[in-house]
Amino acid sequence: MLPKLATPKYDMIVPSTGKAITYRPYVVKEEKILLIALETQDEDAIEKAVLNIINECVETPINVNDLTTFDVEFMFITLRSKSVGEGIKLTPKCDGDECEEINEVVINLEKVTVENLKDAPDKHIKLTDDISIDLRWTTMKDRVENLKKDTETETIINMIVTSLETIYSGEDTYA
Repeated sequence: MLPKLATPKYDMIVPSTGKAITYRPYVVKEEKILLIALETQDEDAIEKAVLNIINECVETPINVNDLTTFDVEFMFITLRSKSVGEGIKLTPKCDGDECEEINEVVINLEKVTVENLKDAPDKHIKLTDDISIDLRWTTMKDRVENLKKDTETETIINMIVTSLETIYSGEDTYA
């Protein structure tokens, strides 16, 4: 029997819930899944690869489809920083009409955070005196479903519908 490789374990806080989870860095096998998905340039394949990597690397039981989009982005950035390295080099080209210079920028992924969750607006919105709604954060499951829509209008309508948590109309409640 082959020995099991020991990988370091880390903890992170899921931004939307404040709960601690344990994870390990991704390994070559998982990075290959991501690289294959990137080669296809298919957004759906890339998102599935990212979710698969998070699912494989997080040791605390979670349902990746129930995570918010910003949770997934934060978790993947954190995984990447522990797996590949804390720094990422970007080389944006100057937008100026006369300037075409390429500038190198290094971003420290260890310093990436999800900001303003405590300052987020109230999720309860009063539309009229009798009608109000409660909203929820969009999950990755919602995002993947939105990719399957044929038109931009369908995507927007579906995004609004999936963001509705509860509708209040007078004495009636629809959840």
